[in-house]
Amino acid sequence: MAIFGKRIKKGQASDQAALFTLKMFSGPSMGAEISLGPGEYIVGKDISSDLILNDRSVAPKHLMIRVDDDGVHVKALAHPVYIAGKEMGERERLLESFQVVTLGTTHFALGGASATWPVIGLPTIREVVSMSTGAPGKQGEAAGSGAGLQEVARRLSHQYPWLKWLLAGWVGLLVMVLLATLGSSGGVPVKRVDRAALESLVSEMGFSGRLQVKTADDGRLTLNGYVDNDAQKRRLEAALKARNMDVGLMVWSPATLAETAQSILQAVGVQHVKVWSDKSLVRGELVMSGYVSDDDNWKKALKICRGDIPGIVAIDERAVDPIETRAQALKKLIVGSGLQEKLKVSTNGGNLVVRGVLGSDLEKQQWRQLVRRYRQLYLDEPELVETQVTKKKKLYIPIRSISIGDLSYIVTRDGRKYMVGSYLGEGYVIKEIHADRLVLERKNKTIEYIPED
Repeated sequence: MAIFGKRIKKGQASDQAALFTLKMFSGPSMGAEISLGPGEYIVGKDISSDLILNDRSVAPKHLMIRVDDDGVHVKALAHPVYIAGKEMGERERLLESFQVVTLGTTHFALGGASATWPVIGLPTIREVVSMSTGAPGKQGEAAGSGAGLQEVARRLSHQYPWLKWLLAGWVGLLVMVLLATLGSSGGVPVKRVDRAALESLVSEMGFSGRLQVKTADDGRLTLNGYVDNDAQKRRLEAALKARNMDVGLMVWSPATLAETAQSILQAVGVQHVKVWSDKSLVRGELVMSGYVSDDDNWKKALKICRGDIPGIVAIDERAVDPIETRAQALKKLIVGSGLQEKLKVSTNGGNLVVRGVLGSDLEKQQWRQLVRRYRQLYLDEPELVETQVTKKKKLYIPIRSISIGDLSYIVTRDGRKYMVGSYLGEGYVIKEIHADRLVLERKNKTIEYIPED
């Protein structure tokens, strides 16, 4: 499930304290918890919804939730919607605390933000219809994939610029579409699981000490922990499905954790930070490297990753710099090469732009060495736009002869004559003609040109 936005009622502040907690008890988003403040929220599987459910049996816009001082109100936007196992009909309803709402294969309930939750019993719904096909759907089928999640992040960053505003006051409202596929074992069978049988399977597959069996609020068993790679996770999912085990699967591999964090960073506009993890690190640890152009936005994104992705234990972000820090590092390299009078550094979007004039072969060699050193230190991040460094073009006039007299002039090799005041091209005008040199003027600057032999 994901929360991407909220519509605040007129006259209410967007940073008002959360009044209710929404908990997911089944479906692809099982285990997710969201804090809701005053306002209206659209629930559905469409990306424009406020609470996005990765459930094929949920309509694009299925339910409206309205939170105010009176409580939680719900209104069906598509059918069926069940409250405590009974279809709610067309009329808007005021929910009681901890009442279970069912959309497709997804069960959730709401309670006070500080309330103590009882054990939640789930109602039995006879038939679930896939809203994407109109045919009976498979319960608990997750709609996301790694590629799909990247596409969601890309679309969010372009289509929902207000997401940054959302994070400013509601950091706890996590972009959780990524977690939806982590919390499902790929199916929701009808029978409960024997704890001893589940622990035996964990041991049989070699995951003892890495996966823990826990009990969720609704009494169902969950598996929590880490595996080495996605292949191991798929093997575990297949084994659970083969044994018809109804288990909440909160299991992470290094690749899954890294992809989850990477997509969240992209979704909130942090484009130049890379995330990686592997089994050589502490389980649940991520490493981030790169640079950021908006330090405040980076800190908010980092806070989301640290606080709202359950599988992350630690993040090492020491290799992430503000772009200004890397610009200063490049300037120091330029000073160390003695080119500070020749080259100037500025930032342009996500690039470092170097402008200036290089004349001698020595200066060009120093520049090449400087670029190699920068790339060794920062892997060309940000990229150097070194095409902005213009190498000085040597002036050449193909003079065949110089005539000195009352009317001095030069003759070029193509037979043309040029006198004082003549325009030579490229902005140069002849100001004086001498036997061994010319005095030229360009843009109010005077230079001497000594003909080549």
